[in-house]
Amino acid sequence: AAAFGLTQAGLVDQSLFSLNYRNIESWDESLRGTFVAPLGLSAYNVLNFVGGHIIFSICAPIALVEAYRPSRAREPWIGVRGLVIVTVLYVAASMLILQEHLTTETSHASVGQIIGSAVVVSLLVLAAVILGRPRPNPSPAATADPDTTPDPATNSAPAVGVRPAPRVRTTFLLALPVALIYTMALPTWTGVGLAVSALVVGGMVVRRASRSAGWGIGHVVAVAAPFLLARAVLAFMYFPVIGEVSAAAKYGHNVVLLAAVLVISVSAGRAASTRHTLPLS
Repeated sequence: AAAFGLTQAGLVDQSLFSLNYRNIESWDESLRGTFVAPLGLSAYNVLNFVGGHIIFSICAPIALVEAYRPSRAREPWIGVRGLVIVTVLYVAASMLILQEHLTTETSHASVGQIIGSAVVVSLLVLAAVILGRPRPNPSPAATADPDTTPDPATNSAPAVGVRPAPRVRTTFLLALPVALIYTMALPTWTGVGLAVSALVVGGMVVRRASRSAGWGIGHVVAVAAPFLLARAVLAFMYFPVIGEVSAAAKYGHNVVLLAAVLVISVSAGRAASTRHTLPLS
């Protein structure tokens, strides 16, 4: 997900390195407050663009979609043929976007920025391949999720010494402030520091909790949904940065999007309540 985010923002539309992207009025504000001159980029934009792709483009949508089929949550979505087709389509679309950027924009990524981004993307992909290899999992018994209907096939007592997972409701309430801090971060070093700290602490808590007996797909939904809900609510607070859009169209879009996020999140949580725990990792 990080590799995808950096590819999009650093190599495809190159917004990460642009000094005046599409003449957006608020661009200078998001750029100058946390500008890192040696790299020619804004730390706030890295957090917003790359972090946004990690959360909103990849991880949260995957979490909700897989909740509808929890029995297949650990299986690949597509095979080799599908990967080839998706890759070809993605590269073709990316080339169109890159071509438009190069012909319509005046601020482009430098050769050094392109090479640096490509190296980091390659390292991220390599890390994903190495760290993502399946590992043998311990097999302590899993407990039923207190917030879901237990499945007799998995509802057994926890193994001695294995802590129980938090309730799904508790997980949601813990993830919500992290989501709010991230989505409402200000384009300052203080704002970036608070957002990064919240994400790091939240990530550590999730990692620890996910090793608990009874951690299941419902917990994953409870971590992902607050971020999507926070983003959907925040969208009411600003107008599109490009083009003229009427208030009716803008708020109508916001209402439909928020309703969609609510319906998908709730239905994903209910689908996950079929009680499928995930292997401890």
